[in-house]
Amino acid sequence: YLDIPPLRGAEEALLDFLGENSGLVFNFLSKVETISPAGRAFWQAELYLRQLDDVAGETEVKQAAVEAKDRVEAEPEEMQNAIRGSVLLARQNFISAARFGYFLRRGLQRLDLERSLGQGSGSLSDWMGSLTPADAVELARAATKEGQRAVQHHATQLFGSEIELLQQLDYGPDAVQQLQLSDES
Repeated sequence: YLDIPPLRGAEEALLDFLGENSGLVFNFLSKVETISPAGRAFWQAELYLRQLDDVAGETEVKQAAVEAKDRVEAEPEEMQNAIRGSVLLARQNFISAARFGYFLRRGLQRLDLERSLGQGSGSLSDWMGSLTPADAVELARAATKEGQRAVQHHATQLFGSEIELLQQLDYGPDAVQQLQLSDES
């Protein structure tokens, strides 16, 4: 285990923010682990909010992932490689991770409320996995327009304008801005 400088204190911050549920974030970010029920509920809600589904819960997350993978693999290999290391993908992943954090926090608040009323029980992940698709959408929806704008603004400050990054795709793989890692990484 190494606590490299850019991540120093990250685990403690997650523990302070989500307590025992911080493992759900590691699961969300993992490409190896099976997606948690909380992660599945989040992605089903996101499919609806991104207007990829007409009805909340219409598409299984695995099916949507396969379809997305097929679309990427239909691109020439050079473009696939450019997208994998792109600033655009990093920006999208940052926004998804931030929204997932808000989703977990709002879910935890609602579960705590239900527990105080004698209705909620079990782990946060299991409780979220049992939500109706409509309830998951309401938890995933940004609480305020200001909150949504703040995440978008922060992403723009870190990675650049989404519109400009998307426009790069029109000019081929060589035009797609790639992540540049520092010498420390």
